[in-house]
Amino acid sequence: MVETVKEFYDVDISSSLASRVTDNILEDITAWQNRPLNFVYPIVYLDYIVVNVR
Repeated sequence: MVETVKEFYDVDISSSLASRVTDNILEDITAWQNRPLNFVYPIVYLDYIVVNVR
């Protein structure tokens, strides 16, 4: 996680800070992963064509 934060945000954090953040949000992540799913999810399909005209 330390490397990811450095790569994405160019910020140095300690591994202990990364562990504390992970520990604080782990319960929320688990709850989100185990949430009941909706019966239907909408899907949007986008398509296009490019035609070069001189």
